[in-house]
Amino acid sequence: MHDDILKGFQFSSEPNGKDLQRWFILGKEVCKNFYLRARGMQKSTVNTYCKDFLAGRVTYLGAVARDKKHDNAQERSPKRHSITVWLQAFAKVVGDKLPEEAVTVLPFRRLRALHEEYFDDMNMLGFEPAKQRHFDAVFNEVSNELKIRLCRDTGSFVTCNVCDAYHSRLRMAKSLEEREQIKELRRLHIAKQRKQREKYYKHKRKATENPNKYMSIIMDGMDQKKTNLPVMGRYTKTESPLTQRIIGVKVHGIKNYAFVVDETVPGGSNLMVEILRRVLLDLQEKHKLPSDSKCTLFLQVDNCGENKNKTMFGFLTHLVRENIFHKVKAGFLMVGHTHEDIDQFFSTIATHLKNIETLCPDQPSLFQEICNAFKNSVDQPDIFCLEGDSLRGGQLGAHERTSLFSHFFTEGQQ
Repeated sequence: MHDDILKGFQFSSEPNGKDLQRWFILGKEVCKNFYLRARGMQKSTVNTYCKDFLAGRVTYLGAVARDKKHDNAQERSPKRHSITVWLQAFAKVVGDKLPEEAVTVLPFRRLRALHEEYFDDMNMLGFEPAKQRHFDAVFNEVSNELKIRLCRDTGSFVTCNVCDAYHSRLRMAKSLEEREQIKELRRLHIAKQRKQREKYYKHKRKATENPNKYMSIIMDGMDQKKTNLPVMGRYTKTESPLTQRIIGVKVHGIKNYAFVVDETVPGGSNLMVEILRRVLLDLQEKHKLPSDSKCTLFLQVDNCGENKNKTMFGFLTHLVRENIFHKVKAGFLMVGHTHEDIDQFFSTIATHLKNIETLCPDQPSLFQEICNAFKNSVDQPDIFCLEGDSLRGGQLGAHERTSLFSHFFTEGQQ
């Protein structure tokens, strides 16, 4: 907090001029209201910090030391610790991960609704919950550290229509009975998507702990605007950028992949099947496929028509018929709650490409910068460029689609 105040504060050069306070997030200037919503802080808390620091009642180092002392006192509070632990656990199984920033978004627009969820969980576990005021204060203090925030009314982040409808109906509720009924429906909706996420995490854990029997794969597409070329901070007026998209694939515990697809390749079910086919062939070449005869593939994909179609299910069925896998389980999270660890993969790439020193005038430099975005070499993806003339897929008819499957099994049969 004090870092942000000090960074954005500018003294006026005029004797009677007014000092200026500016606000920045990830190096970009924003308005104060946006800063408060993005950081999940209350206006009164920020105003107190600004007044104390700018009025000279406390120095910058003194303010930091006071905060540290205050945090140490709060850490000794059992309720503060229980709130922090609950927020971490709740965000892990319910929150959606942003594809542009390492932040988890909770499915609530007001702290009051989040406190109600916390209140019910604590009562169910047999613990005394903290009051609303204490809960709000702890959330404002630890939200930046935990990298969590509430849902916002603005921005490009896709939210759940059902959650939005419940939030709107709660604001318009005219009686306590009506409000309690809507809260119960919202609670059932959140519990349902929590169970789906827990199932996905269970599949990841099984594949990581027993790779010879289980394999877990998640696939999704990155926002196309983030990877258009050239990546140089701006585009010229006379030239249009090279439009392309990245399809990310995470094979949990084994490898990451990034498939760069230009505008000559149409999207759809055939593209997703082709990418999955190439991933399996690469894993088989590296002897990374499960060796157990009763092995299971867990496939997690976005809840859209590109993945949920007869072509994809036909391919997965053929994997079982040809004994590539004994069983295939396809998972689709609820619409509006599909942001998962693959989006954190995209966030790492997008954050690196937004750096002012990152310049990518062509595809080879873009591929290199994608790898440079990951500090750990294990997380660096294998990059494949898909062009129209390099695919056997595309817009296939029934006979051609069958030949695509046959080609996979002539090359990749166990």
